[in-house]
Amino acid sequence: MPLRWHGLIGTVIATSVALLAGCSGDGDQPGSTGMPQSVGPTTSAAPAADVAHACDLINRDEIVFLLGLMVSNGERIPGGTAGQTSCGYRVQNAPIVITIAVIPPPASAGLWTELAANEGRTTIEDLGDAAFIDGSALWVLAGDVVMNVFIGGVEPGQARDATVTLAELAITRL
Repeated sequence: MPLRWHGLIGTVIATSVALLAGCSGDGDQPGSTGMPQSVGPTTSAAPAADVAHACDLINRDEIVFLLGLMVSNGERIPGGTAGQTSCGYRVQNAPIVITIAVIPPPASAGLWTELAANEGRTTIEDLGDAAFIDGSALWVLAGDVVMNVFIGGVEPGQARDATVTLAELAITRL
């Protein structure tokens, strides 16, 4: 598996672990969701001027409506690739996280070819220019931008429909 691909998967896993670690708070306090506050500002490079930040693609209310899950507001989280923007949402009262990442050019150049060469992926038809799911991670190519939608804390089969639903909305805002 190429080193660049390992870096992206590492970012997805690290983000999920960081967000899941915050899910053990005391949700019994009045006004408390059991969720920690924002993880702080991102240290990733700024996205390309014409590519939306991952947190601008889907908002909390849309996730609640589309998936029926009560989630935190999106938090800007560090990306693992130059120019990458990422956003994380924590599901309330459950160890489930949703992350969305946008990788614009030039970092996306060649990345899609590396990702698509991975065995064990399932092609998703009629989404972007090309799309596939690998475990709980959905990868979408839209023009020269790569987008990742990941739902951690659920079985991969359960994540498939939810990631596709979120990506269908997000891709309209890239």
